Amino acid sequence: MANVELKNVKKIYQGNVTAVHDFNLSIKDKEFVVFVGPSGCGKSTTLRMIAGLEDITEGTVEIGGEVVNDLQPKDRGISMVFQNYALYPHLTVYENMAFPLRRIRPRMSNDEIFERVTNAAKVLGITQYLTRKPKALSGGQRQRVAIGRAMVRPSRVFLMDEPLSNLDAKLRNQMRAEIILLHQKLATTFIYVTHDQTEAMTLGDRIVIMKDGFIMQVGTPTEVFDRPENLFVAEFIGAPKMNTFPAKLEKKGDAYSVSAFGATYPFHGPKAKELAEADVDSGNVILGIRPEHLGVFFEPAAGRIPCVIEVTEMMGSEIHLHVRTTAVAPAALKKEDEEENALASTRGAALIARVATVSLTPEDKAALVVGGKVYLGFDEKVLHFFDPIKETNLIYGPHRINLLPTTIGEVGGKLVAQDGPIVLPVSAKGLKAGDKVIAGVYPEKVGLFFEAKPGLAPAKVVAKKLTSVGYYVHVEVDNKANAKAAPTTITSYFDPAAISKKDLVNLDVGKPVFVDFSKVDLNVVASFGNEHLLFAAKAPAPKAAPEAPKKAAA
Repeated sequence: MANVELKNVKKIYQGNVTAVHDFNLSIKDKEFVVFVGPSGCGKSTTLRMIAGLEDITEGTVEIGGEVVNDLQPKDRGISMVFQNYALYPHLTVYENMAFPLRRIRPRMSNDEIFERVTNAAKVLGITQYLTRKPKALSGGQRQRVAIGRAMVRPSRVFLMDEPLSNLDAKLRNQMRAEIILLHQKLATTFIYVTHDQTEAMTLGDRIVIMKDGFIMQVGTPTEVFDRPENLFVAEFIGAPKMNTFPAKLEKKGDAYSVSAFGATYPFHGPKAKELAEADVDSGNVILGIRPEHLGVFFEPAAGRIPCVIEVTEMMGSEIHLHVRTTAVAPAALKKEDEEENALASTRGAALIARVATVSLTPEDKAALVVGGKVYLGFDEKVLHFFDPIKETNLIYGPHRINLLPTTIGEVGGKLVAQDGPIVLPVSAKGLKAGDKVIAGVYPEKVGLFFEAKPGLAPAKVVAKKLTSVGYYVHVEVDNKANAKAAPTTITSYFDPAAISKKDLVNLDVGKPVFVDFSKVDLNVVASFGNEHLLFAAKAPAPKAAPEAPKKAAA
């Protein structure tokens, strides 16, 4: 039994190909964690680095508090189940399961080996197959043998690399339930890799969603489904995927409205309160609605979207309706207003709705045919709003990204993005000294100190606010290099459960602080003509605790 810590883990292959970027994760003892993402996202590479099958380019892996970077796989106290079973065809099931035990030093007695193998076989329900060879087993039986071979070995951590991908749908469903029961019986740490979001949602205590070597979000199945931090997570988790389309958000007092499909939908309930708490203002957004959150009606009414059915998929307990919105009279769109007129292009957008068949009458089912007309309705509480450029969730994601006008310079032979006392490390390629860039800095990477230190920018607190996702502290950095320049406002983030009462007092409005940007790594550049936007490829997970007593957090 052991916890697993990955700290700043990076994997770079020959040719400077980075497969895993700055991976940080803490896995508790007996926790079931699932790495999920599309092919090539780095999930299997990360698992293989934990197992010791891949060298770690940078960072450390700890198992049970011990750094295992330089330990051989056999010495790490792990067991692994591979995608392709990796059974010896000339050995019986018993001998396949006993194989790793015969190589343990000091040697195990035959009686102990027999006890371990037969106990594992009983748990997995394969006792009757112990004398068979792999060719006489079905796919599901072979997978149980592979799991049993990993079970018998004394292990602190259980690793599984897409173990169900070779099975048919029925067997996958059965094996998922068996793996959950196995985790409960073994009471050990499980790390499981899959590209199937259904497996991730049903198996994991927590899910790590990855893309292009970066962690996009870590959370429980409920958290990543209900509170996706970015557009990728929102569309990846859920089947069918979330409906997303451009819209315009308007704020008037405490109320909001969203314009899409040529119509405006006002709301002023809980979702409006969340938007207000997050300081979300009027502007273009990407609106997201999950298919299961769309109501299907047969009569028009205010707030309903008229649609024509293009495809119906009968799934048994539900019907998936693929519809296309029909043109409606634009309520507030003017031809001379190009920005708003662009919103009219969302008319004719493709949407998917999930309809439970138990709620449909025979007449309703007969009306759900290709070419039929339906009206889709939604409740404001199920809406998701994303930034159209950064693709972060405006309520739950790290949406308060600091956008800082800076100039590329050099310090000690290394590129930095600089504006007076603000100096940001840059690792992105294709930039040169003198380039003007907009630097995007996530609040989680902005550290605040209460004492002056070299390299820190002096500032003062101008606002402190507790929201549903944590404390956000706004500070003003005084740009003394340019007397005419206005102070630069920077936002920093704090976990409300980790910050002390003393630090909260020190962060009152008007208090002096010193801003640390040393943990920022601006590694992605997007160019629009002569303009450059420089930012980190993803927001890091919020820190669990503040750093030293005199440091608020970073």
